[in-house]
Amino acid sequence: MKMRRKELGIPVEYIANSLGVSVATIYRYENGDIEKVPGTVLEPLSKILQVSPAYLMGWGECVLNLAEENTIDCGVLLTKKISEYERLKRTGAPPDEIEKLENECRELSAQGAKLARYAVLSKYFNLLNKDGQEVAVERIKELSEIPKYKK
Repeated sequence: MKMRRKELGIPVEYIANSLGVSVATIYRYENGDIEKVPGTVLEPLSKILQVSPAYLMGWGECVLNLAEENTIDCGVLLTKKISEYERLKRTGAPPDEIEKLENECRELSAQGAKLARYAVLSKYFNLLNKDGQEVAVERIKELSEIPKYKK
C-alpha cells in the first residue's frame, strides 16, 4: 500500500481525508499494524490507489482502476485547502501554518495533474486489444530508457 501511494505521489493526508480516518490510521495500514482493513475502507482505498481490492489484500495482481473521480476528488480537496489557506491569511494565522497549507495545496495540485495524465493514458490503453497493449507497454519502456524523457 505504501509503495503504491508513493508511486502515485499521493499525500497520506489526502487518503486519510478521503476515507474519513486519521493519518495515523493510514500509516498503521501501511505498516501492517492493522491487518484487516474494513470493507468500508477497502473499496474506496483501492479506487484512490488505482488497484483492485484483491491486490491490496495480497490476493491478486495489480489491476489499475483509473477512474476520473480520483481527479475530481483531488480537485475538491484542493478547493477546500485553498479556502482554508485564504482564511488563514485573512485571520493572520502564524506563518508556519500558512506555509504548511500552501505546500499541501502545491502537492495536491501536482497530484491532480498526475492523476489526469494517468486517466488519459488509461483511456487510450483500454481501446487497444491485447497485442496493442503489449506494444504500448514496450514503447513506454523504450521511452523510459531515453535520457531526454527521464525524470
